[in-house]
Amino acid sequence: MADYLNKAEFSEELKKYIKIREQAKLDGRDIPVIPDIIAKYIVSIVENTANRYNFRRYTYLDIMISDGIYYCLKAMKNYDITNEKDNPFGYFSMICWRAFQQRIKKEKAEYEGKMSLMTDIDTISYSQQENDDVHVDTNETINWYYEH
Repeated sequence: MADYLNKAEFSEELKKYIKIREQAKLDGRDIPVIPDIIAKYIVSIVENTANRYNFRRYTYLDIMISDGIYYCLKAMKNYDITNEKDNPFGYFSMICWRAFQQRIKKEKAEYEGKMSLMTDIDTISYSQQENDDVHVDTNETINWYYEH
C-alpha cells in the first residue's frame, strides 16, 4: 500500500488537470503544463518503485527512473477519469513497472551484443596485432561470460 501519497488528492488533482487539458484541446489552445502536485506524485511513485528489492541494484537505475517518469507522463493522456475504479496510483505504478522491465530487456540485449562481439573469434583476431604484449584467450573470455 502506498503510504507516501494521498490517493484521493492525487485522483482529484489528476481529474482537474485532465478536464482542463481536454477543454484546452477543444478551444484550440496549447496544452497546459502539468501541475507540480501531480508531477511530485508521479516522481514519488517512480522513485519508490525503483527502491524496491527487484530494481535497486541495477547500475542503470537512473535511466530506469527517467524512463518511468517519461512513460508515466506520456500515458497521462490515456488515463480514463470516467472509470469507476479510479485508481491513478495503480495505473501509474503499472506503467512504471513495465517501463523498468523494458529498460532491463534493452540493457540485457545490449550486454549480450557486447559479449557476443567479445567472444567472436573474428573480432578478437582483429583487435590483436602481432606485437601485442597481451594475449586474450578466447576460451577464458567465454568462460568468464557464462560465469557472470
